[in-house]
Amino acid sequence: MPLVQRSGISKQRHLIPDSLSHSGGIITAVLSGVSYSHTLSGLTANTLYFLYMRINSGNVILTSSTSIPSVYRVSFPEAILVGAFYADGMSPVAFGSFVNIEGAPESLPISYTPVWTSLGTNPTLGTTSITGFWTRKGAYALLNFGFQIGSGFSPGTSTYLMSTPTNIQMTSVGLANPLNTLDGDSMFIDNSASNFQYRLSAERSGATAISFRVANSTAQWAASLPVTPATSDFFQSAVSTPILAWSNTPLKDL
Repeated sequence: MPLVQRSGISKQRHLIPDSLSHSGGIITAVLSGVSYSHTLSGLTANTLYFLYMRINSGNVILTSSTSIPSVYRVSFPEAILVGAFYADGMSPVAFGSFVNIEGAPESLPISYTPVWTSLGTNPTLGTTSITGFWTRKGAYALLNFGFQIGSGFSPGTSTYLMSTPTNIQMTSVGLANPLNTLDGDSMFIDNSASNFQYRLSAERSGATAISFRVANSTAQWAASLPVTPATSDFFQSAVSTPILAWSNTPLKDL
């Protein structure tokens, strides 16, 4: 029996469910008053998954795949797209956020842990805990991360870098400046100097790292610039960057 006859859902290639929810690693879609559930497993960090209704052994099921609709339907021509979601960037990897399938793709903030490195000797973090979130806005990602330096910290040497989420790469397409400067606001706060704020300008440094230029200077944020970081100092950044292979095309049209 055709999928549309078994489930009562539309013959169109995509469908917005009555509701779509996630709890405890299980996604539930309600269509025409009938609930369908899908248990998540083996997710890849910061990766987009599409949710499909299709036939399996004569039954209608809800399932997920990283394959875009035009590719997925080569193997499962009856499949109907009903949603999409991103996995997060934590360990273990789990559900991150649903993404709309109509209109430019957008998500809610998704957790990840940025990696703080340098072009010389990496800093020793000690008890420093770095918190990060990324949000998809069409062809762009909004990155928001920060930390307060904890005990056992050592500054390392040379220019500092902060990483993008795993499996998400920046591109220079859409950046209208030769320095690859990113929109946003970043700062380093010196706790020992009554929380004096040093403004920083974020710059794309390759596909997966961000460097920071100290405001009103040619110097980049580094182990000794603008000052040597120490316990109780703060860093925070919120930047927008174009992402490789992302666009404003609705997911239903891929």
